[in-house]
Amino acid sequence: MFSRATRTTQVVPAASTDYRLISGWTDNKATRIGYRYGTTAWGWLHIQPHNVTNTMVKKTTQFPRSRTVSGTTITYVTPANEFTCWLTVCWITRTMDVQVVVNSSPRLSDGYPKGVISAYCVGANVCPSWVVKVAG
Repeated sequence: MFSRATRTTQVVPAASTDYRLISGWTDNKATRIGYRYGTTAWGWLHIQPHNVTNTMVKKTTQFPRSRTVSGTTITYVTPANEFTCWLTVCWITRTMDVQVVVNSSPRLSDGYPKGVISAYCVGANVCPSWVVKVAG
């Protein structure tokens, strides 16, 4: 498929929009994470209906409670905790795990892997607003 810019002509592969890199970073073990536009089956487009923010995805991969590797798939889980404090004492009033699934291979031409496949709150189809508030 061809795309015309206002001043020059560029050849753009048909699938390039799906693989457009939105953001990139390294996880807690220095593994490169790519966050791509994706489709309704993976990436940013897939995550939107789950009410998960980009910040939640990044925090979960950088500060996971657990990190499980299975082949080229890495699964990260970290809790989102809501605290209540009184004077100098705080306690957790609510908690919910946020899970992020990442494909760490293959590396694409931009140097990042396919990247984030899915992210969601464990036990909920849509993350509650309090989780979004405390986690990012």
